[in-house]
Amino acid sequence: MNAKTLPLRIVRKLFMLIAFMAMFLPAGFAQEVSIFTDKDDYYPGEWVVITGSGWENDESVLINLTHIEPNIPDHTHDPWYLYPDANGDIYDEWFVFDEELGTTFWMTATGTTTGLFAETTFTDGNAVTFIVGTQTGDVYSGIGGDVTYVVDATRDGAKNAFTSTLSTNNLPVGATAVFSPNPLSFPGERNVTRSSVLTLTVANTVTEGTYAFTIVDDNGSDPANATLIVSGCAPPTAYMVTGTGAYCTDDAGLAVGLNKSETGVTYQLYLDGTIAVGSPVAGTGSAISFGIQPAGTYTVVASRVAGGCTNNMNGSAVLTENTIDPGSIAKGATNPGPGCGSLNPNAAGTIASGSTEASGSGTITYQWEMSLDESSWDEITSATSSSFNIPEISQTTFYRRVATSTSNGVECSAISNELEYIVYPLPEVAAISADGSTDICVGSTVQLSCSTPGGTWSSDDPSIATVNPSTGLVTGIAEGTLSTGIHYTVTSNDGCSKSANKSISVLPLPEVPTANNVTVTYDGTSHSASATVPSGYEIDWYTTETGSTTTTAPTGTNAGTHTAWAEARTTMTGCLSDGRTEVTLVIEKRPITITADAGQTKVYGEADPLPLTYQVTSGSLASGDAFDGVLERVSGETVGTYPINKGSLTIAEGATNKENNYNVTYESADLTINPLAVTVTADAQSKTYGDVDPALTFVSVPAVGTSLANGETISFTGVLSRVAGEDVGAYAINQNTVENTNYDITYTSADLTIGQLAVTVTADAQSKTYGDLDPELTFVASPAVGTVLANGEVIKFTGVLSRVAGEDVGAYAINQNTVENTNYDITYTSADLTIGQLAVTVTADAQSKTYGDLDPELTFVASPAVGTVLANGEV
Repeated sequence: MNAKTLPLRIVRKLFMLIAFMAMFLPAGFAQEVSIFTDKDDYYPGEWVVITGSGWENDESVLINLTHIEPNIPDHTHDPWYLYPDANGDIYDEWFVFDEELGTTFWMTATGTTTGLFAETTFTDGNAVTFIVGTQTGDVYSGIGGDVTYVVDATRDGAKNAFTSTLSTNNLPVGATAVFSPNPLSFPGERNVTRSSVLTLTVANTVTEGTYAFTIVDDNGSDPANATLIVSGCAPPTAYMVTGTGAYCTDDAGLAVGLNKSETGVTYQLYLDGTIAVGSPVAGTGSAISFGIQPAGTYTVVASRVAGGCTNNMNGSAVLTENTIDPGSIAKGATNPGPGCGSLNPNAAGTIASGSTEASGSGTITYQWEMSLDESSWDEITSATSSSFNIPEISQTTFYRRVATSTSNGVECSAISNELEYIVYPLPEVAAISADGSTDICVGSTVQLSCSTPGGTWSSDDPSIATVNPSTGLVTGIAEGTLSTGIHYTVTSNDGCSKSANKSISVLPLPEVPTANNVTVTYDGTSHSASATVPSGYEIDWYTTETGSTTTTAPTGTNAGTHTAWAEARTTMTGCLSDGRTEVTLVIEKRPITITADAGQTKVYGEADPLPLTYQVTSGSLASGDAFDGVLERVSGETVGTYPINKGSLTIAEGATNKENNYNVTYESADLTINPLAVTVTADAQSKTYGDVDPALTFVSVPAVGTSLANGETISFTGVLSRVAGEDVGAYAINQNTVENTNYDITYTSADLTIGQLAVTVTADAQSKTYGDLDPELTFVASPAVGTVLANGEVIKFTGVLSRVAGEDVGAYAINQNTVENTNYDITYTSADLTIGQLAVTVTADAQSKTYGDLDPELTFVASPAVGTVLANGEV
């Protein structure tokens, strides 16, 4: 430390001098100075860091260190000087010795020139720093109990060993504290932490509330704050819910309970946490039961009768219903039975067969069982799968499947439906006998028989020989031998069959004839077709492929298909060919094209140009055949085109129609009816304005009503019209809708002329007094204004009357002026506006003068007064 110490007596005198000087310093001279230590408490062996500010940089600062408590007279410290830097700050360090332990120091700083003074204190003690944990455990008013706190005490200074005895302040009445361990012992080391557990024992008299208290020690360490929480009601003790397990569907359920209970507490059972089950059960101090309950998850909530506080009991009882559905079993598609003599059922109970596997809440196992009487059942060794491959059996046997569900150590079983596999005995059958040779031709027969009644006949190969199922008549079908191929099968009432067998040989048939088919075009002569067979065969002709009606080779003249069936026959074996050959003579129709002549026309109203003509444009007629009949057209007489059809035109030989021997192609044409030239001339018309239009008429050439050659009559539809308008003038008359689509109309127009309406207008006589405004100039008309004319027009005028100008008294003629309507021929009759005199009074003013004077001006007053402006502007 860079400080120069002074003798204590000098320091004391200097201090007194500085204090005396400070008494006489001006008040305005005071300034704030400071001195600080970096900590409030130090342990022996630590350095005290001293700082200060606000000092004058041109003076020294006297530092004095004094023991406040305990006072150690024989242990003093010499004062020393510090020198402020340019900013007025001071800095120094001072070492704390071991013998200073337990001391409180007073440090003062005094400016040697200014007398400014600052002070601070610090300690060298055995203080520790406490950290208190939160309350562990709960305690309730009316019950009391213990709670604990972990208290950590840390010292960080000197190397001296010491102890710290802990205690509490401000605990509520009824609460006592015990620290363990206590006191805490600290070795001569720095930064050592010791822990103690504080146990507060709270009497049942302590009321509900939150109580703040402190933890202190005997070394004067800073107190640590802690909190005691006393709750209003003690939650019931949480015991374990019992009853978890599984049960079979046939059982009602399992018992649910609690492994222990408290008196003064009720317990409510809940399903799935929300559904109350039954009424609360009072605690007994021992285990309690809520009775048998069905599947579900059960919990228990305890409620203390005194206080009403609740608590959830530990765990839950999970009750599982060990369900088991045995499923169904079905026979496999292969050999489901019944069997005859024996049966090999193969797989049963497979999904493919329509079976369903067992289902349940546990692990599923299977055991198959069998019975011959459906009463006594035996387990089948190794048949423990959902399906079972049943071995061959020789008698009726029953099978079933037992399914077991294992859940939580509980086994529950159910039995499936039963499968009955039926095996019937076989019947007895006698040998087969024949009434002739068993060597037959294809298509021939032999009769077989058997003495055992009730049987059915069948053939192994019906393509070689068939047999009538009920009579035993065998028919050869194709060359070949059936060694044991004909069977007589007897079937018992149970459906079991046994057969006797017979060998049959079928001899071959000759080949069928070869057809020599012929195809020709109709020419009016006879043709025929034939068939060929090998040497030594004969041909028999038949009308059908299988029938017995005979005929000859096909022959014909007319168009068409002529057929017969040829069959080969040999006398060596008596066998016939294995089929008949169809022989065909085809006489095709003779093609011919008939084309109607184009360009056949007429004018509307004329008769048709008959006969309608045609040409043969392709092909020809056979010798002796000719055309008969005529072409015809589609009916109609209006302008247009009408197809020319074949009509009654046909081909014949004399009276015999031969058209069926021809493939006739008819190509049509049209008969065209052209419009008739007609002129239409409108008649000129006229009317007076306001009248309804006269009928608009016309004349035509040919005239309306004229009968034409085809019987039609000249006529028109529609009406003429004129250009719109009702004012006086000429309006063209148009063709409008006058029409006939069969005519080529030439129209000549005319006019409808509208003439003026004769109208009289008579002015009304009018009068006024001089100075008044003119009255309205009016008139009467004939027809009167507003009269509705025949065509809907209304009598009206534009413009106004006027009079001859002038305002003096007199008569003024009223003129027509602008009163007008161009549709009228107006005859105007005038009248007068008469202006009468204005009544005026004039009163002379009384006058006087002195003898000899000139007369005064003679004046008067008028009514109206002179200068009055009259209504018409006169003055």
